[in-house]
Amino acid sequence: MCKERVEILREAKRSIAVTLHNYLQLRSHNEDECIYIFEGNEDYSFYSTLINRILERSVKITPLCVNGKDNVIALRDKLEINEETSYQKVLYFIDRDYDLLKGHSQTNNLYMTPSYSIENLLVTEKNLKELLIGEYYCNDNHANEDITKIIELYKKRLNEFTSVMKKTNQLIHYIRVQNIKVNAFDVDAFKKIAKVSLEEVSCLSHDCWQHIGLTSDISTECLNITKKEFDKLDPVKNWRGKFLYAFFCKFLALLKEDRGKKNPTYFKERKNMTFNPTGDIIRTLASMIEIPICLKSFVKNNTLFIGSLETS
Repeated sequence: MCKERVEILREAKRSIAVTLHNYLQLRSHNEDECIYIFEGNEDYSFYSTLINRILERSVKITPLCVNGKDNVIALRDKLEINEETSYQKVLYFIDRDYDLLKGHSQTNNLYMTPSYSIENLLVTEKNLKELLIGEYYCNDNHANEDITKIIELYKKRLNEFTSVMKKTNQLIHYIRVQNIKVNAFDVDAFKKIAKVSLEEVSCLSHDCWQHIGLTSDISTECLNITKKEFDKLDPVKNWRGKFLYAFFCKFLALLKEDRGKKNPTYFKERKNMTFNPTGDIIRTLASMIEIPICLKSFVKNNTLFIGSLETS
Protein backbone atom coordinates (compact mmCIF):
# COMPACT_ATOMS: atom_id res chain seq x y z
CA MET A 1 0.00 0.00 0.00
CA CYS A 2 1.43 3.40 -0.99
CA LYS A 3 2.43 5.90 1.71
CA GLU A 4 -0.20 8.38 0.51
CA ARG A 5 -2.97 5.81 0.89
CA VAL A 6 -1.71 4.80 4.33
CA GLU A 7 -1.73 8.43 5.48
CA ILE A 8 -5.27 8.91 4.16
CA LEU A 9 -6.45 5.90 6.17
CA ARG A 10 -4.65 7.12 9.28
CA GLU A 11 -6.24 10.55 8.95
CA ALA A 12 -9.67 8.95 8.51
CA LYS A 13 -9.20 6.95 11.71
CA ARG A 14 -8.09 10.06 13.60
CA SER A 15 -11.10 11.96 12.29
CA ILE A 16 -13.52 9.22 13.35
CA ALA A 17 -11.91 9.04 16.80
CA VAL A 18 -12.30 12.80 17.25
CA THR A 19 -15.91 12.65 16.04
CA LEU A 20 -16.76 9.88 18.51
CA HIS A 21 -15.05 11.75 21.34
CA ASN A 22 -17.01 14.92 20.55
CA TYR A 23 -20.27 12.97 20.47
CA LEU A 24 -19.62 11.32 23.85
CA GLN A 25 -18.73 14.68 25.37
CA LEU A 26 -21.96 16.23 24.07
CA ARG A 27 -23.99 13.21 25.16
CA SER A 28 -22.62 13.44 28.70
CA HIS A 29 -24.31 16.84 29.03
CA ASN A 30 -27.49 15.81 27.16
CA GLU A 31 -28.20 12.31 28.41
CA ASP A 32 -31.88 12.06 27.45
CA GLU A 33 -32.05 14.39 24.49
CA CYS A 34 -32.01 13.64 20.80
CA ILE A 35 -28.73 14.69 19.20
CA TYR A 36 -28.73 15.77 15.56
CA ILE A 37 -25.60 14.87 13.60
CA PHE A 38 -24.88 17.24 10.72
CA GLU A 39 -22.16 17.38 8.09
CA GLY A 40 -21.54 21.12 8.50
CA ASN A 41 -22.51 24.21 10.44
CA GLU A 42 -24.90 25.54 7.79
CA ASP A 43 -27.07 22.41 8.11
CA TYR A 44 -28.35 23.48 11.52
CA SER A 45 -30.02 26.65 10.21
CA PHE A 46 -31.61 24.72 7.36
CA TYR A 47 -32.94 21.71 9.24
CA SER A 48 -34.02 23.50 12.40
CA THR A 49 -36.11 25.88 10.29
CA LEU A 50 -37.77 23.07 8.33
CA ILE A 51 -38.38 20.83 11.34
CA ASN A 52 -40.12 23.67 13.16
CA ARG A 53 -42.24 24.27 10.04
CA ILE A 54 -43.15 20.59 9.76
CA LEU A 55 -44.15 20.23 13.41
CA GLU A 56 -45.70 23.73 13.52
CA ARG A 57 -44.00 24.44 16.82
CA SER A 58 -40.57 25.25 18.19
CA VAL A 59 -38.38 22.32 19.17
CA LYS A 60 -34.99 22.20 20.81
CA ILE A 61 -32.32 20.85 18.50
CA THR A 62 -28.99 19.78 19.99
CA PRO A 63 -26.60 19.70 17.04
CA LEU A 64 -23.20 18.13 16.47
CA CYS A 65 -21.44 19.16 13.26
CA VAL A 66 -18.80 16.58 12.33
CA ASN A 67 -17.17 17.97 9.19
CA GLY A 68 -18.40 15.81 6.35
CA LYS A 69 -20.55 12.90 5.26
CA ASP A 70 -17.88 10.28 5.98
CA ASN A 71 -17.82 11.27 9.64
CA VAL A 72 -21.63 11.27 9.90
CA ILE A 73 -21.86 7.74 8.52
CA ALA A 74 -18.84 6.49 10.48
CA LEU A 75 -20.31 7.80 13.73
CA ARG A 76 -23.68 6.21 12.92
CA ASP A 77 -22.01 2.84 12.29
CA LYS A 78 -19.96 3.04 15.48
CA LEU A 79 -22.92 3.95 17.67
CA GLU A 80 -25.30 1.43 16.11
CA ILE A 81 -22.91 -1.49 16.62
CA ASN A 82 -22.12 -0.61 20.25
CA GLU A 83 -24.64 -2.01 22.73
CA GLU A 84 -24.12 0.87 25.16
CA THR A 85 -24.85 3.58 22.61
CA SER A 86 -27.17 1.93 20.07
CA TYR A 87 -30.30 2.77 22.10
CA GLN A 88 -29.54 6.48 22.33
CA LYS A 89 -31.62 9.06 20.53
CA VAL A 90 -29.61 10.20 17.50
CA LEU A 91 -30.71 11.48 14.09
CA TYR A 92 -28.28 11.76 11.19
CA PHE A 93 -28.48 14.12 8.20
CA ILE A 94 -26.39 13.82 5.03
CA ASP A 95 -26.33 15.21 1.51
CA ARG A 96 -27.01 12.89 -1.40
CA ASP A 97 -23.97 14.17 -3.33
CA TYR A 98 -22.82 12.00 -6.22
CA ASP A 99 -21.90 9.05 -4.02
CA LEU A 100 -25.16 8.54 -2.06
CA LEU A 101 -24.59 6.26 0.97
CA LYS A 102 -21.13 5.23 -0.23
CA GLY A 103 -22.01 1.56 0.09
CA HIS A 104 -23.36 1.83 3.63
CA SER A 105 -26.83 0.75 4.70
CA GLN A 106 -29.86 3.01 5.11
CA THR A 107 -31.44 3.22 8.57
CA ASN A 108 -34.63 4.85 9.79
CA ASN A 109 -32.70 7.47 11.74
CA LEU A 110 -30.61 8.66 8.77
CA TYR A 111 -31.94 11.29 6.36
CA MET A 112 -30.46 11.94 2.92
CA THR A 113 -31.46 14.92 0.79
CA PRO A 114 -33.52 14.28 -2.37
CA SER A 115 -31.15 16.59 -4.28
CA TYR A 116 -27.35 16.78 -4.30
CA SER A 117 -27.35 18.88 -1.13
CA ILE A 118 -29.46 21.29 0.90
CA GLU A 119 -28.18 24.16 -1.24
CA ASN A 120 -29.88 22.80 -4.37
CA LEU A 121 -33.22 23.19 -2.62
CA LEU A 122 -32.59 26.89 -1.95
CA VAL A 123 -31.86 28.24 -5.45
CA THR A 124 -35.37 27.99 -6.85
CA GLU A 125 -37.37 30.47 -8.92
CA LYS A 126 -39.97 30.40 -6.13
CA ASN A 127 -37.41 31.60 -3.60
CA LEU A 128 -36.19 34.27 -5.99
CA LYS A 129 -39.75 35.52 -6.48
CA GLU A 130 -40.37 35.60 -2.72
CA LEU A 131 -37.17 37.59 -2.21
CA LEU A 132 -38.06 40.03 -4.96
CA ILE A 133 -41.39 40.76 -3.30
CA GLY A 134 -40.24 40.83 0.31
CA GLU A 135 -36.63 42.05 0.19
CA TYR A 136 -36.31 43.89 -3.14
CA TYR A 137 -39.66 45.63 -2.61
CA CYS A 138 -41.29 44.56 -5.86
CA ASN A 139 -44.69 45.50 -4.44
CA ASP A 140 -45.76 48.50 -6.49
CA ASN A 141 -47.42 48.99 -9.88
CA HIS A 142 -44.21 47.82 -11.58
CA ALA A 143 -43.98 44.60 -9.55
CA ASN A 144 -45.31 42.10 -12.09
CA GLU A 145 -43.17 43.51 -14.87
CA ASP A 146 -40.01 43.58 -12.73
CA ILE A 147 -40.54 40.08 -11.36
CA THR A 148 -41.27 38.54 -14.76
CA LYS A 149 -38.21 40.19 -16.30
CA ILE A 150 -35.88 39.09 -13.50
CA ILE A 151 -37.15 35.52 -13.36
CA GLU A 152 -36.46 35.22 -17.10
CA LEU A 153 -33.04 36.81 -16.56
CA TYR A 154 -32.29 34.26 -13.82
CA LYS A 155 -33.24 31.36 -16.08
CA LYS A 156 -30.86 32.57 -18.79
CA ARG A 157 -27.94 33.18 -16.43
CA LEU A 158 -28.55 29.87 -14.65
CA ASN A 159 -28.51 28.03 -17.98
CA GLU A 160 -25.22 29.74 -18.89
CA PHE A 161 -23.79 28.93 -15.46
CA THR A 162 -24.56 25.22 -15.70
CA SER A 163 -23.04 25.18 -19.19
CA VAL A 164 -19.81 26.76 -17.92
CA MET A 165 -19.68 24.44 -14.87
CA LYS A 166 -20.52 21.20 -16.69
CA LYS A 167 -16.94 19.92 -17.01
CA THR A 168 -16.24 20.74 -13.37
CA ASN A 169 -19.29 18.83 -12.19
CA GLN A 170 -18.49 15.91 -14.47
CA LEU A 171 -15.00 15.68 -12.99
CA ILE A 172 -16.35 15.77 -9.43
CA HIS A 173 -18.93 13.13 -10.33
CA TYR A 174 -16.20 10.87 -11.72
CA ILE A 175 -14.02 11.37 -8.64
CA ARG A 176 -16.85 10.54 -6.26
CA VAL A 177 -18.29 7.58 -8.14
CA GLN A 178 -14.83 6.07 -8.70
CA ASN A 179 -13.91 6.80 -5.06
CA ILE A 180 -10.75 8.69 -6.02
CA LYS A 181 -9.09 10.52 -3.14
CA VAL A 182 -8.16 14.14 -3.94
CA ASN A 183 -6.98 17.20 -2.08
CA ALA A 184 -9.54 19.57 -0.57
CA PHE A 185 -11.47 21.74 -3.02
CA ASP A 186 -10.35 25.31 -3.52
CA VAL A 187 -12.88 27.34 -1.50
CA ASP A 188 -12.90 29.92 -4.28
CA ALA A 189 -13.13 27.35 -7.11
CA PHE A 190 -16.40 28.78 -8.43
CA LYS A 191 -14.95 32.29 -8.70
CA LYS A 192 -11.95 31.03 -10.66
CA ILE A 193 -13.98 29.03 -13.16
CA ALA A 194 -17.01 31.23 -13.90
CA LYS A 195 -17.49 34.99 -14.13
CA VAL A 196 -21.04 36.04 -13.27
CA SER A 197 -22.71 39.27 -14.29
CA LEU A 198 -26.35 40.12 -14.95
CA GLU A 199 -25.49 40.37 -18.65
CA GLU A 200 -23.83 36.94 -18.98
CA VAL A 201 -21.97 34.10 -17.32
CA SER A 202 -18.63 33.42 -18.98
CA CYS A 203 -15.81 30.92 -18.49
CA LEU A 204 -12.64 32.15 -16.77
CA SER A 205 -10.67 28.90 -16.76
CA HIS A 206 -10.95 25.70 -18.79
CA ASP A 207 -8.47 24.01 -16.46
CA CYS A 208 -11.11 23.44 -13.81
CA TRP A 209 -9.34 20.32 -12.52
CA GLN A 210 -6.78 22.59 -10.84
CA HIS A 211 -9.46 24.00 -8.53
CA ILE A 212 -11.11 20.78 -7.34
CA GLY A 213 -8.20 18.95 -5.76
CA LEU A 214 -6.82 17.15 -8.82
CA THR A 215 -3.12 17.22 -9.71
CA SER A 216 -3.87 16.65 -13.41
CA ASP A 217 -6.83 16.53 -15.76
CA ILE A 218 -8.82 13.33 -16.31
CA SER A 219 -8.91 11.99 -19.84
CA THR A 220 -12.08 11.89 -21.92
CA GLU A 221 -11.69 8.12 -22.10
CA CYS A 222 -11.87 7.87 -18.31
CA LEU A 223 -14.79 10.30 -18.05
CA ASN A 224 -16.70 8.19 -20.57
CA ILE A 225 -16.85 5.44 -17.92
CA THR A 226 -19.34 7.50 -15.91
CA LYS A 227 -20.65 9.84 -18.64
CA LYS A 228 -23.90 7.98 -19.23
CA GLU A 229 -24.76 8.13 -15.53
CA PHE A 230 -23.73 11.79 -15.26
CA ASP A 231 -25.81 12.84 -18.27
CA LYS A 232 -28.96 11.56 -16.55
CA LEU A 233 -28.55 14.09 -13.73
CA ASP A 234 -30.54 17.31 -13.59
CA PRO A 235 -28.02 20.20 -13.41
CA VAL A 236 -30.00 22.21 -10.84
CA LYS A 237 -31.18 19.34 -8.65
CA ASN A 238 -28.25 16.95 -8.89
CA TRP A 239 -25.05 18.90 -9.56
CA ARG A 240 -22.86 20.26 -6.76
CA GLY A 241 -25.08 22.50 -4.66
CA LYS A 242 -22.43 24.80 -3.22
CA PHE A 243 -21.58 26.03 -6.73
CA LEU A 244 -25.24 26.72 -7.48
CA TYR A 245 -25.75 28.45 -4.14
CA ALA A 246 -22.69 30.66 -4.67
CA PHE A 247 -24.04 31.60 -8.10
CA PHE A 248 -27.49 32.34 -6.63
CA CYS A 249 -26.04 34.63 -3.94
CA LYS A 250 -23.87 36.41 -6.51
CA PHE A 251 -26.93 36.95 -8.71
CA LEU A 252 -28.84 38.37 -5.73
CA ALA A 253 -25.96 40.70 -4.86
CA LEU A 254 -25.83 42.02 -8.43
CA LEU A 255 -29.59 42.58 -8.36
CA LYS A 256 -29.26 44.56 -5.14
CA GLU A 257 -26.57 46.69 -6.74
CA ASP A 258 -28.81 47.35 -9.74
CA ARG A 259 -31.82 48.15 -7.54
CA GLY A 260 -29.79 50.85 -5.78
CA LYS A 261 -28.70 52.65 -8.95
CA LYS A 262 -30.23 55.98 -9.89
CA ASN A 263 -31.42 54.43 -13.16
CA PRO A 264 -31.61 50.64 -12.70
CA THR A 265 -31.28 48.38 -15.72
CA TYR A 266 -33.50 45.54 -14.53
CA PHE A 267 -35.94 47.36 -12.27
CA LYS A 268 -38.28 50.17 -13.25
CA GLU A 269 -37.08 52.42 -10.46
CA ARG A 270 -34.53 52.77 -7.68
CA LYS A 271 -35.28 51.60 -4.13
CA ASN A 272 -33.11 51.36 -1.02
CA MET A 273 -32.73 47.88 0.44
CA THR A 274 -31.48 46.49 3.76
CA PHE A 275 -31.34 42.83 2.66
CA ASN A 276 -27.79 41.43 2.55
CA PRO A 277 -27.50 38.53 0.05
CA THR A 278 -23.83 38.03 0.91
CA GLY A 279 -24.64 37.25 4.55
CA ASP A 280 -26.03 34.10 6.14
CA ILE A 281 -29.38 33.77 4.38
CA ILE A 282 -29.87 29.99 4.58
CA ARG A 283 -32.48 30.29 7.35
CA THR A 284 -34.35 32.94 5.34
CA LEU A 285 -34.37 30.76 2.23
CA ALA A 286 -35.30 27.64 4.20
CA SER A 287 -38.37 29.45 5.51
CA MET A 288 -39.60 29.85 1.91
CA ILE A 289 -38.94 26.54 0.18
CA GLU A 290 -41.41 23.76 -0.42
CA ILE A 291 -40.55 21.18 2.22
CA PRO A 292 -39.40 17.87 0.66
CA ILE A 293 -41.96 15.11 1.19
CA CYS A 294 -39.20 12.72 2.26
CA LEU A 295 -38.14 15.11 5.06
CA LYS A 296 -41.73 15.42 6.27
CA SER A 297 -41.95 11.63 6.46
CA PHE A 298 -38.59 11.36 8.21
CA VAL A 299 -39.53 13.90 10.88
CA LYS A 300 -42.97 12.42 11.49
CA ASN A 301 -41.52 8.91 11.72
CA ASN A 302 -39.09 10.13 14.38
CA THR A 303 -41.40 12.33 16.42
CA LEU A 304 -40.89 10.00 19.40
CA PHE A 305 -37.36 11.42 19.55
CA ILE A 306 -38.23 14.98 18.55
CA GLY A 307 -41.55 15.41 20.35
CA SER A 308 -40.11 15.48 23.87
CA LEU A 309 -37.92 18.44 23.03
CA GLU A 310 -40.52 21.16 22.75
CA THR A 311 -39.39 24.46 24.23
CA SER A 312 -41.54 26.99 25.99
